[in-house]
Amino acid sequence: MGLKLNLGCGQKYLPGYVNCDVLPHVRADRHFDLDRVPYPFPADSVEEVLLDNVLEHLEDVGRVLGEVHRLLQPGGRVRIFVPYAKSDWAFQDPTHRHFFTEQTMHYFCEGWPYSYYVPFRFRLIEARLFGDARNLRQKLRNLIPFKSVLRYFLFNLYDGVYFELEKPITPGRFRSLAMKSKPPWSPPPRPPAAPGWGSCWPSWPCSWSASTPASSRARSSFRATALSERTPRPAPPCPPVSSACGRT
Repeated sequence: MGLKLNLGCGQKYLPGYVNCDVLPHVRADRHFDLDRVPYPFPADSVEEVLLDNVLEHLEDVGRVLGEVHRLLQPGGRVRIFVPYAKSDWAFQDPTHRHFFTEQTMHYFCEGWPYSYYVPFRFRLIEARLFGDARNLRQKLRNLIPFKSVLRYFLFNLYDGVYFELEKPITPGRFRSLAMKSKPPWSPPPRPPAAPGWGSCWPSWPCSWSASTPASSRARSSFRATALSERTPRPAPPCPPVSSACGRT
């Protein structure tokens, strides 16, 4: 199990996390500046990172996410809460430097055509808009229907954006885990030829008899010959008993 970091904890000191902040008078386990990298933790040592209303205050979003990517273990996740760009919450704080929509983190994730800005990639787990319900105005606002469509035309329908990103497992590690969990594939063994089967094709029993009509014999011979020519393979010889194949 790796570490759990609460970066920029402020007044939200969480048990079970290593709480970090830059202000010396804030209760925290570690005090350092998030705008200065590297952070005082080894690479691939962190299981989870929480950035709760922190990223909008920092200088360089890409640099901070790159450092978070370095700290996370393969498969580790970062959870991010930021104000929604189309809300008063995003603009009322004079210390906010960046604005976010539900597609902002796509630029740091695999599979996005504009993710070439940075040398690292996350895997997007979730990007979700949310609205607070702290007062009557917000509660009434949350009852408005078709908000997912109206947000393109109206303001203050949502208050924030929640992102969850995962550091992908490298291809080499993924292949090694797959080889450990599953043995290499091998084709199933061929069953032995059953006795009493004709030399024309192993899977067609020679059940002709003197009472079998000539037309049925001709159709069976034609079908067996066609299959034999399409997939040539050695077949066991017809048994010597004449009644098995109905021949003299």
